[in-house]
Amino acid sequence: SAAASESDKLDLTGNAARHLESAAQMLRDGKRPAEAAVMYERSADLQFQQGALERGAEALCKAARIIEETDVDRAAALFSRAVDVFTDDETRPVEFTLETYRAAASFFLRQKRYAKAAEVLDLQMGAHWVMKQGASAAKCALTIVIAHIHADAFAAAHSFLTQLEMDLSRGDIARQEEAQLAREVLDAYAAQSEEALQAATAKRAFTYLDAQAVKLARALTLQTAGVPVELAHGGGRPAGAHATTISMAALDVKDAQPSQAPPSAGGPPLPPPPPPPPAVGDFGEVIDDYTDDLT
Repeated sequence: SAAASESDKLDLTGNAARHLESAAQMLRDGKRPAEAAVMYERSADLQFQQGALERGAEALCKAARIIEETDVDRAAALFSRAVDVFTDDETRPVEFTLETYRAAASFFLRQKRYAKAAEVLDLQMGAHWVMKQGASAAKCALTIVIAHIHADAFAAAHSFLTQLEMDLSRGDIARQEEAQLAREVLDAYAAQSEEALQAATAKRAFTYLDAQAVKLARALTLQTAGVPVELAHGGGRPAGAHATTISMAALDVKDAQPSQAPPSAGGPPLPPPPPPPPAVGDFGEVIDDYTDDLT
C-alpha cells in the first residue's frame, strides 16, 4: 500500500542518516574535521526530510563543534541554521529547542559574536517562559544584558531590560533575582560606579549562569561599554568611538562663569567675555565705579 511504501521510505532515510553520522564520527576520530562536518550536515538534511527536526538540529550542532577551531565562519553558519530550523517551524514543542539554543548561544558568546548571542538567548528566554520556567528565563535575560555590554551596546541592553520590566505578561521574569541583578549592573554603568559594578558581579546569582556567561560577567569593567549621555546618572565614558554622545563630566560647567567655559576642541581660543553692563540707579542714571568725595 501507499502508506507502507511511505513508511519504508522513511525507514530507509532514517537508516541512511544514522550511517552518515557513524561515518562522521569515524572521520572525527581520524582527525578529519572538515569531512566529518560534511557527513553530519548530510545526515541533518536527511533527518529534516523525515521531519526529525530536533535530530537534524543536533547533527548540525555536532558539525559546528567539530570545525569551531578551524573554520569559525562555517561553524557560525551551521549553528545559525540549526536555530532557524525551529524559528521557521513554530509547531514544534519548545522543549525540543532548548539544547540547540544553549549550544548556539554558548558558541556565539565564546566567539565574541555578542549581537547574535543576544538574539539566540532571546529565543531561549521565550522558550523557558512558555514552559513556565521563570528563573531560567531570567538567567537568559541577565546573559543578554552582559552580551550587549560586551558589544559596547549599552543602549541596547537598557532598552531590552526596560521593555522586559514593563511587559506585565512577563512580570515573573522581571521579578527574578537574575533580572534584578541585570538592573543593578546597568545602574552601576549609568552611575559610573566601579564599586557598585564589582558588588553586583560578585553576587552568587552570577555563578548559576552558563560557564561562558560567568566568564564574561567577571570581565566586566566600566571600560567595557560606554554610556550615552541621556542614560547616564553622572559623568560617563562616551558610548562608542564614533558616537555623538560625549562625556557628561566634560559638560559639567553648570556653575562655571563665562570665562571658565572650556574652549572648543581643535578650534581657536574663545574671545574674552563681554564686560558686565553698567549699574543703573533708581532714576536710570549710570552709577560709576567710583564716587566723588563731597565732604
